[in-house]
Amino acid sequence: VHQAQQLEHGMQLLLQIIDEQRQRAGKPPRQRLALDGPDAPRTAGRLFEELGAAAHLNDAERKAIQAGIRKRNFLVHSYWHGDRVRAMLTIKGRRWLVDDLNQVREVCRKASRIVDSMIDDCLRAYGVTIDQLSEPLFREYESDQDVPPEVLH
Repeated sequence: VHQAQQLEHGMQLLLQIIDEQRQRAGKPPRQRLALDGPDAPRTAGRLFEELGAAAHLNDAERKAIQAGIRKRNFLVHSYWHGDRVRAMLTIKGRRWLVDDLNQVREVCRKASRIVDSMIDDCLRAYGVTIDQLSEPLFREYESDQDVPPEVLH
């Protein structure tokens, strides 16, 4: 779920940066509503449509992001039903679930990496990267263990 949300939030950030660049060029930003709340009026799919209209995506990027959104929607809205709930009852089933969730995470992660790359491309105009923006938050993390890199990126 974390990786799926990273994809959604990355698309939101990219659109905000694009709007900032539009304003600097004297063009009005698009009207955008928040997607974070459970009663949000727009879906991740609609956010992707907006992204497709605002950014230049090649066919492979578009397909990867669409696949990530489909997996995100499946995970959030439909994953824990029927066979998956029953799979929790057995060792073999739980192992299958872990593998299945890892596959979902990888599809979302691939899409997020594309979006993050586009964000970094846009942020270069401001002399900053996602990692530089994230660093102060990472320094605040308190733990007796290191944060796994796959959680942070």
